[in-house]
Amino acid sequence: MHDSNQKIERILARTFMVLVSAVLCLTSAEIIYRTFVREKVLKDAWMLTDDNHVPRPYVMATGRPGSPIYNDVHNELGYRGHLPALPKPSDEFRVIVLGGSTVHFNKVDIPRYIEEAAHKESIGKNLKAYNFGIASSVSQQDLVRLVTDVIEYDPDLVIHYGGGNDVFAVVDPRVNYPHRFSLYEKKVWEGQSVREYPFFHSILLGSQIYRDLFTEDIKKRDFADSGFATPAANQTEELRLWAYTQNMEIMNHISQSFGINFLSVIQPMVYFKKNAGSEVEKSFLQNTEQVNTQEERRRNILFTFSHKKFPYADCTGIYDESKEEVFRDYIHLVDGKDSLPGECIWKAIKEKNLMAKVRKERPLNLQPSHLFFTGNQGQ
Repeated sequence: MHDSNQKIERILARTFMVLVSAVLCLTSAEIIYRTFVREKVLKDAWMLTDDNHVPRPYVMATGRPGSPIYNDVHNELGYRGHLPALPKPSDEFRVIVLGGSTVHFNKVDIPRYIEEAAHKESIGKNLKAYNFGIASSVSQQDLVRLVTDVIEYDPDLVIHYGGGNDVFAVVDPRVNYPHRFSLYEKKVWEGQSVREYPFFHSILLGSQIYRDLFTEDIKKRDFADSGFATPAANQTEELRLWAYTQNMEIMNHISQSFGINFLSVIQPMVYFKKNAGSEVEKSFLQNTEQVNTQEERRRNILFTFSHKKFPYADCTGIYDESKEEVFRDYIHLVDGKDSLPGECIWKAIKEKNLMAKVRKERPLNLQPSHLFFTGNQGQ
């Protein structure tokens, strides 16, 4: 009996040492990997883990107040730069720009370029533009943001700069869904569902090595394409275009009701360029099927918008003839080549007389389910 107990103790001791050694090795590997291979601040483009995506009611996420972004910081609401002053100076023509990462990011942001273009002319010398963009935002979020955050700052003009996240480069296939929403939908972060979530998978999510080596597997488990958030059959490209257009119409009506002008700007993409200016651009333009698909989407948006009453600006073609490097990926611009959107927008402001005062209209008689369109038809 004594020998048997000793044997069991030796086995348990060896097992314990193996487990301790394994934990130490894995921990050491993780520390070395994080320190020398990856950034010390862990970032995953598909998860809410960085200073640019902090959970916030109604609009889902904004930046972390006080955190840096290029030469700016996120203000107390989580948007880039200073918030507009209240009360508004009597001589200021106030512009607030909504949109996704193409508004939120870039070394010099689009609102600054709008100001630069406007200040060159006497009619725009009092124009001041503010950045209310958030990376990955779709027009449904921007519609809510207009109501919850923008109107109280008394803008004279609201600009929505987008199209990419709604129609051109949809990540979550469901209408109006932000591409990180499925993580909330599956309640990855909520304690109430912790028993339903795989134990070892939850532990491994804390490892950057695991997240880098098995990114696609994690996405399949945690992301929309896992089948957890399968889109309804009727949620086609036509429905996405309809929802995007609907959101623009509602934003225009809301703005008009408060005496605010509105402008919807359709943004450029690499797929519309005729000549590649870099190997990155070439890699996108060589995909003939994708180029044709995006060109058809552009035509559909322009055709649809042309039959609507809200003001819009087509800035999709501003780089079409350029032979220089303009895009660092399919939609984001390289530093130093990103002033043309501001010039395109300022031109539209002048042509459509959007610096003129707006007559306040009676608000639309909409039910909340119409105003905050959820895109859940058929589910």
